[in-house]
Amino acid sequence: MRATTHVGTSADGALFGLADFDAGTGLRGVPLGETVSGTPFVYDPFDAYREGLVSNPNVVVTGSIGSGKSSVVKMMIARARDRGRRVVVVDPKGEYRHLAERLGGSYAQLGVDGWCAPFVLGGDVDDEAALAVWSFASGRPFRPAERVAALDLVRAVGVAAHPVREWRSRGGGDLPEDLRAGLDRLIDGDLSGIVEGPGNPLTLQSGLSVLDISSHWGRESLPLTALTAVATARSLAGAGVGLHVVIDEAWALLSDSTSLAWLRGSWKLARARATSHVLVLHRVSDVDAVDGEGSSRRARAEGLVRDCDTVVVMRQRDGESASLVGDHEPRRRIVARLGRGEAMWRSGASWSLVRLRPTSRDRELIDTDELMRSA
Repeated sequence: MRATTHVGTSADGALFGLADFDAGTGLRGVPLGETVSGTPFVYDPFDAYREGLVSNPNVVVTGSIGSGKSSVVKMMIARARDRGRRVVVVDPKGEYRHLAERLGGSYAQLGVDGWCAPFVLGGDVDDEAALAVWSFASGRPFRPAERVAALDLVRAVGVAAHPVREWRSRGGGDLPEDLRAGLDRLIDGDLSGIVEGPGNPLTLQSGLSVLDISSHWGRESLPLTALTAVATARSLAGAGVGLHVVIDEAWALLSDSTSLAWLRGSWKLARARATSHVLVLHRVSDVDAVDGEGSSRRARAEGLVRDCDTVVVMRQRDGESASLVGDHEPRRRIVARLGRGEAMWRSGASWSLVRLRPTSRDRELIDTDELMRSA
């Protein structure tokens, strides 16, 4: 991909003060591109955290269609694999199979090629993930007494080959009808094949695993499949190499209150589990669409975005980027004028104007349509 420079002239420099956006990182490795001064720009959220550039490894990438957002995400994945990081991609639109094949990773369609077991974390049952999935399937949150009873049941069953079936068989008679119905949906109803199914669950053994959830695109089950994929990915954390969990079309998780509440807890443990969540959004208003202004669900969604100390803002309409770049007028004007493959990149408190410079390998990873648009 060849970046089209919209804000790199001397006149622009005088207008926008581009020298203010040339922080760079000082990290070593294969560059993603270069800063406005031509300095190679290298980025890895774990190395950035180790060097004190950021306070957490979480990342948000946002950009309008055609801005090069997909390219920067795929290039970041390739750089992560170069560093020996593990990567799991939650793929709602089936756009990462080519990347997995090129980088020697694994690819599976959740609900088609198999089901996932998201309820095991560190050898123990992940009861919060279990309750989140169960609550989603039941169509409502647990009442306080129900939550206590469900939690006791989940912990009593513990780690099992088919835990959802065990929950139903051991506690079915004592549960309210709608909670039993939720388990039925997961086992043999409209939500079957996601966290329960025949045989053994899918395993994420390779350094790069793509979980394609596109068969649920446009369906009520989409947030559940996204939650399941992220929860399953967490089982890979803690190996000492750093785990990237890339959540494309992240609004699918942000739009559901149950998934959002669970994800909030996962976000807070990112440093302890050496996990970098990478939220990928078209625009900041994807978060605004979660609910009406002032709602608790929208506040939690905005909190997730705020808790990303790495922010990659590609071209946005004027006004769309304010919540990410603040009221700083030069930054907002630059974002509105960015060309394809250009980004305002915040690492902690430092800003860099970055132009992507794909290598020949990168060009093989970036999808054909992107290459055609960039030729």
